[in-house]
Amino acid sequence: MGNIGSIYDDAPAGEGRGPDLRATVEVPRAGLGAADGVCVPLPAALPHEGEDVLRTPQPGEPEDAVTLRLPADFPDGATLRLRGAGGRGTEGSGDLYLTVSLADDAIVVAPAVDLAPTQGSSAPIVVSLAIAAAIALLYVLLS
Repeated sequence: MGNIGSIYDDAPAGEGRGPDLRATVEVPRAGLGAADGVCVPLPAALPHEGEDVLRTPQPGEPEDAVTLRLPADFPDGATLRLRGAGGRGTEGSGDLYLTVSLADDAIVVAPAVDLAPTQGSSAPIVVSLAIAAAIALLYVLLS
């Protein structure tokens, strides 16, 4: 019978497994507790042992950002572990360790959304209405 592993233990380093990567990201406090999370910039390649290593982006995310869903009481300076989001390898990816620095004045960026219209989709209409509303709001604020 096999052993059940702990989420707190390092994944076993195997032949062909990509390296674990580390980075610090700045997250706006306003993004804590957001149901859709907050999208923060993160380079597609991170330094590891003197060279840049491509990391494994999460499905549906751009290669130069990561979406984090953090609770409202998330502590400044805490480190997250994203399993399988580290360096790419032939037999799997390493883990990504993100140290979160909370910022009061950072801008909240919405998570990436696929707005490509599908048959019968109302996405183009919704996007057009959202743009029109934003322009109207700017006009009112600047008047």
